[in-house]
Amino acid sequence: MKVLSHRVNCYYFGTFNPIHSGHLQIASQTLKQFGKLFGFKKITFVPTAYPPHRKNNTNLIAPAHRYNLVELAIANNSAFQISSVEQSQHEKQGAELSLKISVKQADHKSCLYPNYTMESLLRLEKEALHRPQKENDNDNDFDHRVYCIAGTDALSSLSTWHLAEELAAWVHFIQAPRPGFPEIYTMQKTNQKSCVSLKTSVLDIPLFELSATWLRSQMKTCWQSSLPWAQLQTLQYYLPYHCLSYIYENHLYQK
Repeated sequence: MKVLSHRVNCYYFGTFNPIHSGHLQIASQTLKQFGKLFGFKKITFVPTAYPPHRKNNTNLIAPAHRYNLVELAIANNSAFQISSVEQSQHEKQGAELSLKISVKQADHKSCLYPNYTMESLLRLEKEALHRPQKENDNDNDFDHRVYCIAGTDALSSLSTWHLAEELAAWVHFIQAPRPGFPEIYTMQKTNQKSCVSLKTSVLDIPLFELSATWLRSQMKTCWQSSLPWAQLQTLQYYLPYHCLSYIYENHLYQK
């Protein structure tokens, strides 16, 4: 299993519901265009367990399944790795409160444990620096820049994120263009009229019309066929074949 093996500082957060070829192309081009320039050699995928902005999304499958799909998708690329920081944090919180709920039930209780990008970044960087995470330790004392890949659609709501101003001060965002969302260079400060400039670079990459929403719709149609596996295989150029096999074996995205 490919896991975080040494310190890297370019992270790709996302629900990856499911991961698809657009995500993989964005990660690959980020490494190609900015890896040498900014000094990172790997991309770390961070599947979000329970994103606060999608806590009522009934289309979001269990975090464990999305983590496994990402792991399968990146298995043959040594420049890609995966972190379970958000899944691990959720499990820790659940254990502390002695919650014993099934995976299906957990999806409906996602609002209990939202994952915040800033908190996950702090844990990731402390792990990379071999520094233990202390209880209630939110101190950002890193003197280096952290790089995060984000679509322009996600960045358009950056000002609403948890600790948005701290994120803007610390993170260099590598923007992946998304249809209908312009590039973002400033963020309005909380409860203020002034704006803060973002540290950002923009990927030189074609606009991807492919979306996880469209893929889920296609897979739902495949499941309604009398030969669902044969139909699912027609999507093999949109997401890796091993991911399709996993989806079929676990009966995912039927609704």
